[in-house]
Amino acid sequence: MSYNNALRIIKHEKIDRPSQWEWVANPAWVRTKMLPNENMQDTMLRLYQEYDWDFGSADDVLGIGTGSVPAPLKNVTADMIYDFDPENPPEGKVIDYVQCLGVAPGCSAEQMAEVFHRKWHESQSRMGSLSLVPGAHYHQVLHYFTTTFGWEPTMYAAYDDPNRFEKVMDRFTELTVKVNEAWAMTGVRLMICHDDLAMIDRTIFPPDWYREYIFPRYKKCWEPLKKKGIAILFMSDGKIDALLPDLMPLEPDGLFIDAPCDLLSISEKYGSRLFLIGNVNVSALIEGDAEKIKSEIRRVVQQGASCENLIIRCSSGLDENIPPHAIQLYMDAVKEIRSENNY
Repeated sequence: MSYNNALRIIKHEKIDRPSQWEWVANPAWVRTKMLPNENMQDTMLRLYQEYDWDFGSADDVLGIGTGSVPAPLKNVTADMIYDFDPENPPEGKVIDYVQCLGVAPGCSAEQMAEVFHRKWHESQSRMGSLSLVPGAHYHQVLHYFTTTFGWEPTMYAAYDDPNRFEKVMDRFTELTVKVNEAWAMTGVRLMICHDDLAMIDRTIFPPDWYREYIFPRYKKCWEPLKKKGIAILFMSDGKIDALLPDLMPLEPDGLFIDAPCDLLSISEKYGSRLFLIGNVNVSALIEGDAEKIKSEIRRVVQQGASCENLIIRCSSGLDENIPPHAIQLYMDAVKEIRSENNY
């Protein structure tokens, strides 16, 4: 019934225990769980059932994801940024996951929707009632600049000629609007809207810069999703606490809380109106001490107690830098703590 629990969460209905949603990118751990005659996808499907994950797809560990972070262009100048056309990128340059899924950014929303629907429907059909598979777009506005140009050229261009920079931001925004229009045609119930806005200890730009240049564009980006009643989970790496007063009026349904963020404060201020996911610090897992792992999970559950629904997740994902035995300790500890914390 995890799919039904996920539906309740995105509809802002309280469920009876903390949820869990992990991004598994550690094939070595999955192989330790494989039974004879299973392939990796078979094992992942069984793990979803064993650990009662409410969201996600068994495709993750196979690398069939919906995100891409290609290397930025080389020798970038401010004029290159100002003149960039995201619908006609340089030959061979992948600027976002749209192309990774086999759809060029210059395609129509209808053409994108056909591809998105096929891939999402295949994944959701495999998962069945085990979990809810979201749609995802990992570039709203600012993240395009990171992956296409790099941070330093982006920051220089943003301050050197704000008017010209805004024009290229508008072009990227229009691409995101089209992508979200396409997803709105597919039948997804939840959309991950990702944009990296911060570093580990602070935002990239001052908060008032986002207030002027980024969040008004998010409103436009998310309009196609909101018109169809599709729940929005906003995700950003880094410490975004200072941006939340300006983000919350846009009414996302859920918020990813990276490890540097103050979960207790965010839960108390905003948790009554959205679900929160993340905040488990991967350092506890990398260290591999069972008690420290369990203590970290308990901290997250306690600090997130004020939110309408808490979703436990290792913030950086269960990546290959985590020893397989530590992932197993983590999984066992989460399962135990979730069973103790029925509301």
